[in-house]
Amino acid sequence: MNVQGGSTHSPKVPSLMGCQDGITLSSVHHKVVPQRIQTCRGLARSRVTRPARAGFAKQSVWLLSLAVVTMGLIGSPDIEGSREGSRAVFREDFSDLAHWRAWEFDKVDRATRYDIRQVDGNFLLRMEADRSASGLILTRNYPVQEGVQLRWRWKADLHPAATDPLRRQGDDYAVRVYVIFEQDAADAGWLERWVLRKSPFRNEGILPERSLAYAWTSIAGLPDFYPNPYTDRVAVFPVEMDASGEWREILVTPVADYRRAFGKDPPAYFRLAVMSDADDSQSRALAWLDFIEIRLE
Repeated sequence: MNVQGGSTHSPKVPSLMGCQDGITLSSVHHKVVPQRIQTCRGLARSRVTRPARAGFAKQSVWLLSLAVVTMGLIGSPDIEGSREGSRAVFREDFSDLAHWRAWEFDKVDRATRYDIRQVDGNFLLRMEADRSASGLILTRNYPVQEGVQLRWRWKADLHPAATDPLRRQGDDYAVRVYVIFEQDAADAGWLERWVLRKSPFRNEGILPERSLAYAWTSIAGLPDFYPNPYTDRVAVFPVEMDASGEWREILVTPVADYRRAFGKDPPAYFRLAVMSDADDSQSRALAWLDFIEIRLE
């Protein structure tokens, strides 16, 4: 599935979520397995520039509580301190989809189903594709900084029948996490603004430049990264290449990966998207996300 504006599958303007049907209790067996934190192959680690933490220097308990509530409204940041030398500036536990909107495509008739399930007291995002393709986009963006990390926990129960992800008919994945790098549309030239008219983000007033797609595929032996078969403005990183069906925890460094893939520094902002699709292979896929977070070293 192509995700870049202005190419073969032209995206629709994201609409309000059609999948927010509330939280459904699930009888799915939630197998608890030891978590594995994977720092992906060959990813460089950058020095850290810590931004000022506005509002946290105050000693007043009242002001601290107000800051916590305010930050919760803009993305549920983690205020519990550091983990492995980094701290979370955004964390999504998928208790709801308030921070996400639907991402659909004009030339794809069927949309992937996304809904929230609660299993053993834990909220999960269930992603089921049936000859379909669509995604979820985070409604806000974040400034690019050195040392930014992306961490999530996922599981793929059913992989699409795609056999060669380097070709268009094989561009299906049970689950992928996108980092969409974008520049301020006000700084764009006339040609870039023309491209923006065909972008799925045109109502946001931003211009997507290039993207990284961290994917789980059942096909082994792929390169560390490769261009999306629809557009070389998307680099695919197959961080998982098996069909184990186990929970995995992933840690990546998107700024370093952008430089590896495109040979230059990324633009000023980025946002996240997730997708499960099986439209090119006309098959099915099923995957889960436990959480996803943006961290700074």
